[in-house]
Amino acid sequence: MLKQLDIKDQQISKLQKSLDQQQQLQLATLAENRQLKGHIQKLSGLLESFNSTQKRQAR
Repeated sequence: MLKQLDIKDQQISKLQKSLDQQQQLQLATLAENRQLKGHIQKLSGLLESFNSTQKRQAR
């Protein structure tokens, strides 16, 4: 019975480690997504400015 408990403890430890890794990956993914959204917003702003300039120059 003690051997079974030891095995279960090891399994729980591995699962906790896997969960921690998953959470770290999820946080990293969220941070990267925020960064990418920021880049997209900047590019959208630049594109809008460019389009405005093009329209003004076409007049």
